[in-house]
Amino acid sequence: MDMSIKENLREVIEEIVQQIQTFGVHFGFENRFLANDVVHAAVALLENTEKDESPGDNFIKALDFLSSNLECLHGGIDLAKKKLKAIQQTVASCICTNLVLSQGPFLYCYLLEVRVSEMLLSISVQGTPDVKLFSKPMALTLLCKYLLKAFVRSME
Repeated sequence: MDMSIKENLREVIEEIVQQIQTFGVHFGFENRFLANDVVHAAVALLENTEKDESPGDNFIKALDFLSSNLECLHGGIDLAKKKLKAIQQTVASCICTNLVLSQGPFLYCYLLEVRVSEMLLSISVQGTPDVKLFSKPMALTLLCKYLLKAFVRSME
């Protein structure tokens, strides 16, 4: 890649993004977010599996997030980044290890759970550690969407 493009890449992307008409959220002069990022952050807060909190607690956090709480907003964006990174790693793992099976018009992918054996004090990883994350509907939908796209591309 040409060095001039590498050096000016951030400015070029920011210039192109400003030309694209999209919805956004502004909090003061420094905090500017795209609507898509806000949606991903809100869903990540609703489907949070990192702590053993009730769905009601997650709902309250997401509600607090929507009431312009910047700390919650940044926390939700961090959770959304972790979720998307886990999805990307799981899709790459499934494609590389041929876990996607074609059965006629259907595609199957079986993600095994991580089991901890307390008696032997050993961890037997039989799949991805993010299986708990994929028990939530939107995370599972995103995983399926990107896994299907990746599988189709790998077959070309």
